[in-house]
Amino acid sequence: MVNDLEQRAQRDIADLKQLLSEAIDLATEVISGTRFGQNDHYAFMTVCFLAKFLEHAKAITILVENELGRDAEAIARLMIEGLCQLKWVAKDKQKRAFQWRGFVYVEDWRTMELRRAQGECLAH
Repeated sequence: MVNDLEQRAQRDIADLKQLLSEAIDLATEVISGTRFGQNDHYAFMTVCFLAKFLEHAKAITILVENELGRDAEAIARLMIEGLCQLKWVAKDKQKRAFQWRGFVYVEDWRTMELRRAQGECLAH
Protein backbone atom coordinates (compact mmCIF):
# COMPACT_ATOMS: atom_id res chain seq x y z
CA MET A 1 0.00 0.00 0.00
CA VAL A 2 2.71 2.51 1.00
CA ASN A 3 4.83 1.53 -2.00
CA ASP A 4 1.83 2.11 -4.30
CA LEU A 5 1.29 5.58 -2.80
CA GLU A 6 4.95 6.45 -3.26
CA GLN A 7 4.87 5.34 -6.88
CA ARG A 8 1.73 7.36 -7.54
CA ALA A 9 3.26 10.39 -5.83
CA GLN A 10 6.40 10.11 -7.97
CA ARG A 11 4.27 9.97 -11.15
CA ASP A 12 2.24 12.96 -9.98
CA ILE A 13 5.38 14.93 -9.18
CA ALA A 14 6.78 14.20 -12.63
CA ASP A 15 3.52 15.37 -14.23
CA LEU A 16 3.49 18.52 -12.09
CA LYS A 17 7.10 19.28 -12.98
CA GLN A 18 6.21 19.02 -16.66
CA LEU A 19 3.20 21.32 -16.25
CA LEU A 20 5.29 23.83 -14.32
CA SER A 21 7.97 23.77 -17.01
CA GLU A 22 5.32 24.46 -19.66
CA ALA A 23 3.87 27.29 -17.53
CA ILE A 24 7.33 28.84 -17.18
CA ASP A 25 7.82 28.71 -20.96
CA LEU A 26 4.39 30.24 -21.58
CA ALA A 27 4.87 33.00 -18.98
CA THR A 28 8.26 33.87 -20.46
CA GLU A 29 6.71 34.13 -23.92
CA VAL A 30 3.81 36.26 -22.68
CA ILE A 31 6.05 38.70 -20.80
CA SER A 32 8.37 39.17 -23.75
CA GLY A 33 5.49 40.00 -26.09
CA THR A 34 3.28 42.06 -23.79
CA ARG A 35 2.66 45.70 -24.61
CA PHE A 36 0.16 47.91 -22.82
CA GLY A 37 -0.72 51.55 -22.42
CA GLN A 38 0.74 53.70 -19.68
CA ASN A 39 -2.65 54.02 -18.00
CA ASP A 40 -3.55 50.32 -18.16
CA HIS A 41 -2.80 49.69 -14.51
CA TYR A 42 -4.30 46.21 -14.49
CA ALA A 43 -2.08 45.10 -17.37
CA PHE A 44 0.94 46.53 -15.55
CA MET A 45 -0.04 44.70 -12.36
CA THR A 46 -0.58 41.39 -14.12
CA VAL A 47 2.80 41.61 -15.84
CA CYS A 48 4.43 42.33 -12.47
CA PHE A 49 2.69 39.33 -10.94
CA LEU A 50 3.63 37.17 -13.92
CA ALA A 51 7.29 38.15 -13.49
CA LYS A 52 7.06 37.18 -9.81
CA PHE A 53 5.36 33.93 -10.84
CA LEU A 54 8.41 33.13 -12.97
CA GLU A 55 10.75 33.69 -10.04
CA HIS A 56 8.63 31.56 -7.74
CA ALA A 57 8.14 28.78 -10.30
CA LYS A 58 11.87 28.52 -10.91
CA ALA A 59 12.50 28.42 -7.15
CA ILE A 60 9.93 25.66 -6.74
CA THR A 61 11.61 23.66 -9.49
CA ILE A 62 14.99 23.92 -7.77
CA LEU A 63 13.55 23.08 -4.36
CA VAL A 64 11.67 20.01 -5.61
CA GLU A 65 14.75 18.77 -7.45
CA ASN A 66 16.63 19.02 -4.14
CA GLU A 67 13.85 17.26 -2.19
CA LEU A 68 12.85 20.38 -0.28
CA GLY A 69 9.14 19.96 -0.85
CA ARG A 70 7.98 21.82 2.26
CA ASP A 71 9.77 24.98 1.16
CA ALA A 72 8.35 24.58 -2.35
CA GLU A 73 4.90 24.25 -0.80
CA ALA A 74 5.35 27.52 1.11
CA ILE A 75 6.23 29.34 -2.11
CA ALA A 76 3.26 27.76 -3.88
CA ARG A 77 1.01 29.16 -1.13
CA LEU A 78 2.43 32.63 -1.81
CA MET A 79 1.62 32.17 -5.48
CA ILE A 80 -1.98 31.27 -4.62
CA GLU A 81 -2.18 34.36 -2.43
CA GLY A 82 -1.02 36.49 -5.37
CA LEU A 83 -3.65 34.90 -7.59
CA CYS A 84 -6.31 35.80 -5.01
CA GLN A 85 -5.10 39.40 -5.03
CA LEU A 86 -5.34 39.52 -8.82
CA LYS A 87 -8.84 38.06 -8.73
CA TRP A 88 -9.91 40.67 -6.17
CA VAL A 89 -8.42 43.50 -8.23
CA ALA A 90 -10.17 42.14 -11.36
CA LYS A 91 -13.53 43.04 -9.79
CA ASP A 92 -12.69 46.73 -10.33
CA LYS A 93 -9.60 46.52 -12.53
CA GLN A 94 -8.59 50.08 -13.18
CA LYS A 95 -9.41 51.53 -9.75
CA ARG A 96 -7.87 48.74 -7.65
CA ALA A 97 -4.87 48.26 -9.92
CA PHE A 98 -4.24 52.01 -9.84
CA GLN A 99 -4.30 51.87 -6.03
CA TRP A 100 -1.90 48.91 -6.05
CA ARG A 101 0.43 50.72 -8.44
CA GLY A 102 0.30 53.91 -6.41
CA PHE A 103 1.23 52.15 -3.17
CA VAL A 104 4.88 52.28 -4.25
CA TYR A 105 4.82 55.96 -3.33
CA VAL A 106 3.73 55.07 0.21
CA GLU A 107 6.56 52.54 0.47
CA ASP A 108 9.08 55.08 -0.86
CA TRP A 109 7.86 57.67 1.66
CA ARG A 110 8.20 55.15 4.51
CA THR A 111 11.76 54.34 3.40
CA MET A 112 12.69 58.04 3.24
CA GLU A 113 11.23 58.67 6.70
CA LEU A 114 13.14 55.72 8.14
CA ARG A 115 16.39 56.97 6.61
CA ARG A 116 15.73 60.47 7.88
CA ALA A 117 15.10 59.09 11.39
CA GLN A 118 18.39 57.19 11.18
CA GLY A 119 20.20 60.43 10.38
CA GLU A 120 20.89 59.79 6.72
CA CYS A 121 21.11 62.92 4.62
CA LEU A 122 18.68 62.87 1.74
CA ALA A 123 19.04 65.03 -1.33
CA HIS A 124 16.41 67.72 -1.76
